[in-house]
Amino acid sequence: KVKASRPGRLTFGMPQFSPEFAAISVCIEPDGDGCVMRLVQGDLEAAHEDAIRHGWEEMFNLLETALLELSWPQPAAREQGREETPPPMRSFASSSIAAAGYDAAAQRLCVRYRGSGEAYAYEGVAPLVFEQLLAAPSKGRYVSRWIKDKYPFRRL
Repeated sequence: KVKASRPGRLTFGMPQFSPEFAAISVCIEPDGDGCVMRLVQGDLEAAHEDAIRHGWEEMFNLLETALLELSWPQPAAREQGREETPPPMRSFASSSIAAAGYDAAAQRLCVRYRGSGEAYAYEGVAPLVFEQLLAAPSKGRYVSRWIKDKYPFRRL
């Protein structure tokens, strides 16, 4: 059962995760030129707090990935008349790297930076480099040390 209230509230339950299913509300509020999304989950059991937090983090990572894919092409590509589609992007819990995707056929690594939101394509990147990025404990350090200034790049 989903209930929507204008202007920006959606409330629903998830009985597949809990027989008592606590209501979850998504509130979307105007904020300057954009908006702020706030999620509220009621009746949390303290014993399950870590698992619930982990579940929300996974859902937000998936949402971020979907939104990143929707936001292509980047402004620079649009200005230059290039309509590019990125490879599937993986979001990261990193303070500097929001997401990255790899096109093995083109040996192209696309990286979206957190904060600025800018994205760059690095050319001639071997598959092993992308695999190592995925395994790196610090995505930002890995990109700075092994990718930035090592491969030809362009802003997307």
